[in-house]
Amino acid sequence: MAFVHLHNHSEYSLLDGATKINAMVEKAKGDGQEYIALTDHGNMFGALDFYKTCTKAGVKPIIGFEAYIVQDRFDKTNKGNFHLTLLAKNNTGYQNLLKLSTFSYTEGFYYKPRIDKQLLKQYGQGIIAGSACLHGEINYYLLNNNYDLAKKACLEYQEIFGKDNFFIELMRHDLEEQKQIEPLLLKLASQTNAPLAATNDCHYLNKQDAKAQDALLCVQTNRLIEEADRMRMKTEEFYFKTQQEMYDKFHDLKETVDNTFLIAKNCSIELELGKLIYPIFSQNMGTDSEMLEKLAKEGLGKRIKNFGLENQRNIYYNRLEYELNVIKQMNFSGYFLIVWDFINYAKSHSIPVGPGRGSAAGSLVSYSLGITDIDPLKYGLLFERFLNPERISMPDVDVDFCVERRDEVINYVQNKYGQYNVAQVATFGTMLSKAVIRDVARVMGFSYAHADKIAKLIPTNATLDEAINQVGQLKKMIQEDKNIEELFRLSKTLEGLKRHASKHAAGVVISQEPIYNRCPLYKPAGEEAIIAQFSKEHLEDVGLIKFDFLGLRNLTVIDFAVKLIKKYEDENFDLLNIPTDDKEVFKLLQSGATFGVFQLESSGMQKLISDLKPTVFEDLIALVALYRPGPLGSGMVKDFIERKHGVSKVEYPLPQLEPILKETYGIILYQEQVMQIANVLAGYSLAEADILRKSMGKKDKEKMAQQRSVFVQRCVKNGIDEKKAESIFDLMEYFAGYGFNKSHSAAYAYIAYQTAYLKTHYQAYFMCALLTSEANNTDKVAIYIDECNRLNIPILPPDINESYTNFTVVSKKDLDKKAIRFGLSAIKNVGEAAIESIIEEREKGPFKDLSDFLSRVNQRKVNKKVVESLIKSGCFDFFDKNRNQLLFQVENPKKASLDLFGMDNALILQPQATTTQEEITKYEKELLGVFITYNPLKKYENIIKSLDTNYTSQLENLNDEAEIKLIGVISSLKEINTKNKQTMAFVNFNDLHGSVEIVVFPSMYAELKQLKSIEPILIVGKLEKNEEKTSITAKKIIPIEQLIKQISKITIELDSSTATESLLKDIKQLLDKYTGNVELFICSKKPQFKQTLFSTKISLKCDFDLLDNLKKYDVEVKLELAS
Repeated sequence: MAFVHLHNHSEYSLLDGATKINAMVEKAKGDGQEYIALTDHGNMFGALDFYKTCTKAGVKPIIGFEAYIVQDRFDKTNKGNFHLTLLAKNNTGYQNLLKLSTFSYTEGFYYKPRIDKQLLKQYGQGIIAGSACLHGEINYYLLNNNYDLAKKACLEYQEIFGKDNFFIELMRHDLEEQKQIEPLLLKLASQTNAPLAATNDCHYLNKQDAKAQDALLCVQTNRLIEEADRMRMKTEEFYFKTQQEMYDKFHDLKETVDNTFLIAKNCSIELELGKLIYPIFSQNMGTDSEMLEKLAKEGLGKRIKNFGLENQRNIYYNRLEYELNVIKQMNFSGYFLIVWDFINYAKSHSIPVGPGRGSAAGSLVSYSLGITDIDPLKYGLLFERFLNPERISMPDVDVDFCVERRDEVINYVQNKYGQYNVAQVATFGTMLSKAVIRDVARVMGFSYAHADKIAKLIPTNATLDEAINQVGQLKKMIQEDKNIEELFRLSKTLEGLKRHASKHAAGVVISQEPIYNRCPLYKPAGEEAIIAQFSKEHLEDVGLIKFDFLGLRNLTVIDFAVKLIKKYEDENFDLLNIPTDDKEVFKLLQSGATFGVFQLESSGMQKLISDLKPTVFEDLIALVALYRPGPLGSGMVKDFIERKHGVSKVEYPLPQLEPILKETYGIILYQEQVMQIANVLAGYSLAEADILRKSMGKKDKEKMAQQRSVFVQRCVKNGIDEKKAESIFDLMEYFAGYGFNKSHSAAYAYIAYQTAYLKTHYQAYFMCALLTSEANNTDKVAIYIDECNRLNIPILPPDINESYTNFTVVSKKDLDKKAIRFGLSAIKNVGEAAIESIIEEREKGPFKDLSDFLSRVNQRKVNKKVVESLIKSGCFDFFDKNRNQLLFQVENPKKASLDLFGMDNALILQPQATTTQEEITKYEKELLGVFITYNPLKKYENIIKSLDTNYTSQLENLNDEAEIKLIGVISSLKEINTKNKQTMAFVNFNDLHGSVEIVVFPSMYAELKQLKSIEPILIVGKLEKNEEKTSITAKKIIPIEQLIKQISKITIELDSSTATESLLKDIKQLLDKYTGNVELFICSKKPQFKQTLFSTKISLKCDFDLLDNLKKYDVEVKLELAS
């Protein structure tokens, strides 16, 4: 006879099981174990992974889970539960397990996913159950000296599952409780004729892994390993034992070991994996095909009419017929209709939808249905890149929705298809090298700083073993420190384990039947979302189709901007009908001033776009494809730019390739170009060419050798020289590694162009929309305000009579231009109810003053704290700019004859000190998070730009431990005492672009205390980055007024094309007013070198007036500090 493990926990028993499935199966196979079961705590996350791994290894899988049993699954008052092992005896049992696991979450979840016996009776068929561990119901009663209740429970389970389908588990982990109840379990088995089976409740693979699993439990429970009073396994016997070890353990009860094999032999499930289940939208496939054809032809007719394409009607309809035939033959009509339906719902409910994403933009059917808004014929996009009739796989349509309303579309499909027919998709976080070191170090009692220091030594993407081999300092630390050696020993065991389950950012499954017929579902604690327990790579295995519903913030921005434009400028404005060759738009793009423009706003992209200087929409498509690590690192980008500007010659390997490569200046940039080359030169069908393209991308040497032979033979047959054909194949293969999906590039280039168009022609509305989209992110708001200042768009503080919830555009006669007014929701302490109350009352007429305001608003919603926040943020400046006066009235209602709960008398004012600019700045920073009316840094903007300093917006792109120089102001600080009773501080520091935490240790604290309030300072420090946050450890703190004394050199750079004698003379005259000992150089800046035109020594005044005067000459000034 043989032994079978019937009770096993894998890594999918999250932060409890420390065994990877592949390792468990490998050990079982190595030990000659014919069967193996998986019984994770309360879930079936790993069921399909387990089934496939076992099947591949030749081990027979038994799928189950360890359920949590309660009296009433709907009772959410009692946290207590019992454990019960459930195993699928056959396919019916497997189907029932899927349902039980699903309902344990959707109906029974309360701290744990729970089921009750009523549910077991309903779905108990085909299931074999075991009495589980010491937390099982029977064991609980026996431990509490209640044999009769234990027997009753045993008989009840036998009734539910069938007399032969319930077994009593015997476990021997050297626990006193187990020894205490074992005789009673033997007695119970004898009296009820329940089979006895030896199980081991495995939680880790090998005996030496016990300490690592104990550390994992501490990570889960947030306890320290050294703590005595905590959850633990108590012995080191919960490992995956060999058959011999189990026989040795139960030497006196060998029949209990034999019984495991007998139970396993009764378990047999066969899952049909990999079979596509074609979606149906209406009654059947035939009806779907007819409906799709009708909708597509109608939609294409409208597109042709709207865009004046009558002269190309035949070309378009021929392509449409071809695509419809392919879709019909592949049985995907229903799929397209499902996508069309939810996009149609979104558009009809004014939910912004993207113009397309991924290869779907290459389909004319998608364009005709309104799924995409990119004309694939106009931009040479290929249907076969999206759907290949010679490679059967599900189409993949990813759809971008407005980030704020995406859930409305998901709710729509849930309501349409049914609660259990729609689910989002699970994804699993993994304990990678850096993260596992931090987790284990924490539970071992390492300080945060110590753990962080160790984790930072691990190279990105390196495993722990690789890190030890690559980093000598790590190896040395492990050799010299026993604690660090233990840290790595434990961490290596846990590395790569699943850490948590979460919701995939985009994936949504839509099914014609309840999903739990094929995949179990779960609901995260505190959420309403229903999620498939299998990860996305396993969904297609069981025939489920995933659709991607992505949230794209830029669509929200575009939508809000368009609404503002329609309201205030042009009610007929339509972004889909804007010209794609607008000269002013390309002028903006060529300048590189693309901040806020979709895909084009990073500093690297701004440089690339200003170097490339796009002139046509196709250049934007190329930009999206070029700005990736591969092309940037290969020299392709430089070559592309030089060819566009005529610096390098545009050449084509063969004349036949010019039509394919002309728009990319002879460079193979897109995957579609690889396909077209194979089609034109070698006569490949586009479907065959797509297979070639995919093989090249995967770098499969065997397949590539076959493809090379076929390609060359076909080229030679078409009259192309053999060597030329081989060199072109090499070229295709090389560029295929960098090639990008043109369909995706085109769709995203279109959004980029739309946002650039809005920024060019409707600046205030576009910037208002950007500010609104990031209203809760003060760092982003600060950056956008800085951009508004650059664009000369005034930013106004909130106003009780003009502000709405969000930012708004206002026309100010005194400014003779449009300005952006802060919204009320941006004010701290002012909630939604208060805002609604204020706006509702204001519709009856504007507020005259504070007294009028307080007498009219609902003071249960607009309480004293709200009123103070409104005053401090400037909402009543229209009435009285002295905010202190207004605050006094609220604080002293009797003295001011003002009653917050009603106006008794006319207002009697008592004069208060005028609110200073410093106070206003503090109020704005406190309540709005940013400076509006006055930014203390603006006065020093020229010196900030002239010094080689950083901005907070650049920190994410800099390496950990880089030296950082920031000029900004302290907005708040938190002081703490160290173990040595010294004071240190954590400072919230703001510059022109955002904020960052500055850590000021005791050695620097004295310098910090000497600073004046909101005094601009230079911080020199070390960047500290980890997965959780970014901060800077201060090394120097220098008030900006002292910086002037430390400037040792000034360089003024003139553009060689504008450096006239007249300009030089004017600058010299200005400099004559300054004498001193600071070195000054005036240089002519040329492409390859700098030429010094003039040098002298001058002095700088503390008010920096020289820099301000130099600004008017449009020169670049650089300052250097003395070391």
